Amino acid sequence: MNNNRKPSTEIYENLKIKYQELRNNLVLKRRRLEADSVLCTLLIMTSGDRMKFLSDSSLDVTSFDEQEKYRIAEQNDLLRRAIINNKINLVFTVFGIMEIEKELGVIDEAGFLRFIQKKYFDFDEGNKKLSASEKVVLLGLITMHCFGEERAINLDAEEAQIVWYQLLNESLFPFIQNQKIVPQSEKLLSTSTGNENPANYLMRRQNDLSKKTAGIFANPGKNKYFLDLLLGNQLKTTSILSYLFKLILPERVSLELINSVKTHIEVVFREFVPVIHGKDRKSVV
Repeated sequence: MNNNRKPSTEIYENLKIKYQELRNNLVLKRRRLEADSVLCTLLIMTSGDRMKFLSDSSLDVTSFDEQEKYRIAEQNDLLRRAIINNKINLVFTVFGIMEIEKELGVIDEAGFLRFIQKKYFDFDEGNKKLSASEKVVLLGLITMHCFGEERAINLDAEEAQIVWYQLLNESLFPFIQNQKIVPQSEKLLSTSTGNENPANYLMRRQNDLSKKTAGIFANPGKNKYFLDLLLGNQLKTTSILSYLFKLILPERVSLELINSVKTHIEVVFREFVPVIHGKDRKSVV
């Protein structure tokens, strides 16, 4: 706090009541709190929603007596002034909410920083298993040697959309189901795509795949998708491809399964490369 003087017990109890109002309002409107914390929940909102919740739990201090009453709390950065509906109000600061949540045992600075780390800075997403659609998309990019932006799959053209979805839905997905890499009950698309073509619908929803592959899956926009691999260093490329296959295949994998996958993707590559890359089959390594 910025002031050696602390708010009185009465004022602090009033702040906790306002905090509880804010908490109840969040639970009512959003049903659940991030990390069971008001502060964490407010953090992930849009600025408009966040300001609305804070405004609804503010204190009207338009009268001079009320301003004096909460002056020490304001000086200690627990509250900050805002003009709301032509009245002077005090709204919670980040520090104010943190102080109350610390006292109530909800979260402390370390817990809040862990939340920030996990939510916005972690590559822990990479520790999560790939979904069925993520596995087939990743396998499709490997199969068609979409390594680097120059060899990206570009889904702008209708023909490319049709061929790419055919590759995933008819050649690769049934194969990984038959090999029990994904369950038979899984569907490549679980819902209707509406007016959007299936290929773009599927690819545009791979929001977590970049994190889960440590940034190797790349989507720079304009319907382009590729694996961010540099082919100049064969040892590094082989190591990264091995890492990607480990994400796709079961933890316990037999030599028979490895050979089946290798054979299948070679066959699929030869079939689709002229259409997808527009090159002679021997020209893509």
